[in-house]
Amino acid sequence: KSALEKGHSALGGWATMALLFIPLYLVSTGLFSTDGTLFDGPLAHIVEFETAEQFADFHHYAEPVLFSVLLLHFTAMAVYYIWLKKNLIPPMITGGDYKAVPQDKALSAKWQIFGLILLAIMVGAAHSLILLKPALF
Repeated sequence: KSALEKGHSALGGWATMALLFIPLYLVSTGLFSTDGTLFDGPLAHIVEFETAEQFADFHHYAEPVLFSVLLLHFTAMAVYYIWLKKNLIPPMITGGDYKAVPQDKALSAKWQIFGLILLAIMVGAAHSLILLKPALF
């Protein structure tokens, strides 16, 4: 098999790393950011106000970077689909080869339910971060 049939190319690997790192950066900076009037990150109260504003600035700098990488990613998928006749969308979902994935490789119902429960726990944990903020009197 060629390198493209086995996994990401070098550029695709870097794009994957960027698409993992940029949201992590956005979450990390958003936790401690404030706009000074209406929106505060759940942990903005544990840093100085000026530092929280700097976190907000850093947070906003990443938005155009994220959209640029997403646009580049979608463009590459379109190039592969139109010119190279390879549909890369199913492998992004299944994690398999760019060719059809056999049904015996599908996730079992047990793992799907586990994933949904884990997702619910993570969403609940994210929403409970506000409880760490001291009460305003």
